[in-house]
Amino acid sequence: QTIEGTQGYAENILNVGSETATAKRGVNTLGLRIVSDVELSKIALMRSGISITEEFLSGREEPSVIFSFLNSIPYFASASYADAESLAQAIHTMRMLVKDDEENSLKSGLNEGEFSKKNEAILSAYRKYLEILNKEKKIDSIGIVRKAFMEAAPFEADFGALEEFPLSPMDEALIEKISEGRYETLSVSDLYGKNKDKIKGLTFTEGYGEINEVEAIIDEIFRSKTAVDTCTVAFPGGSVYPQTFFDLSKRYDLPITFGSGIPIVNSYPARLLKLISEYHFLITVNVFEYL
Repeated sequence: QTIEGTQGYAENILNVGSETATAKRGVNTLGLRIVSDVELSKIALMRSGISITEEFLSGREEPSVIFSFLNSIPYFASASYADAESLAQAIHTMRMLVKDDEENSLKSGLNEGEFSKKNEAILSAYRKYLEILNKEKKIDSIGIVRKAFMEAAPFEADFGALEEFPLSPMDEALIEKISEGRYETLSVSDLYGKNKDKIKGLTFTEGYGEINEVEAIIDEIFRSKTAVDTCTVAFPGGSVYPQTFFDLSKRYDLPITFGSGIPIVNSYPARLLKLISEYHFLITVNVFEYL
C-alpha cells in the first residue's frame, strides 16, 4: 500500500509518523514504506533505470548557497543570513507550485506582482541559485522531484494521499505520473484505523514563553480538580517543553510520565559532569596562570 502526504509518498507509503508509529497502534505495516517526495522520486528513477549523477544539495544547504551571492544583488545588499533562509524557503515554495516550464512560469508570475523591484530581485536570486547548481553539478530536492516527474516511468503499487496534508502542485503531478492517476485519498483516522471522535475535555493553552504555558497548564489542571493521572499534555517540539515539565515536576513534586524523555544533557548526572568538567578546566587555567 502506498499513501502520500504533503512531504512524502512512495511505494507502500504513508506520510504520517513512521512505520514504527503505525505499528505501535496496531496497524499492519508489512509492505509499507513511509518516505519523502524526494525518496519517492529516487525510487521511481531507480525503477526506471535512471541514475542521478549530480551531487545532492540538501535543504539545509540551500540558504548557504543563496547567501554566498545575496549581497551582490542591490536590493539585498544588506541582507543577513536569516534573510537568506527566508528567501530560500520562498523560492522553494514558489518552485513547488509550478509543474512545467519553471523559469518562465515564475518570471510571468513575479512580473505580475505589485512589488516589481522586490520581485525582480527574487527572480535574479532564483536564476543565480540555479546557475550555481548547474556550474557545480548539484541537484536540490525540487530538481530530483522534477526529474522523476519528467523522466521516470509509472510502477505498480497502491498509492494514496492524506487529506489533512494537501499536496503541492508539483507533488500532485509526481504522484499522478507515478501512479498513473490511480491513488486514493485517506484521512489520518483511516491510516490508524480509528474513528474520528472528539476528544473530551480538550483545551488549548498559549502564552508568552514555554514556562508560562506549562505553568498555565498545571494551574488549569489543579483548578479544575482533575486527577493528574488522567491528563495528557501534547506540545509542539520535543526540546524545550519536556525539560520545563521536568523542572516543574521536581519543584512541585508532580508525578509525570514523559513520552519522549528529556534532553540527556539536562539530566542531573549530565549537569554534574558538566560542572566537574568546567571546574577542572578553571583549575587548570589558574595553575597555568601562575607558572
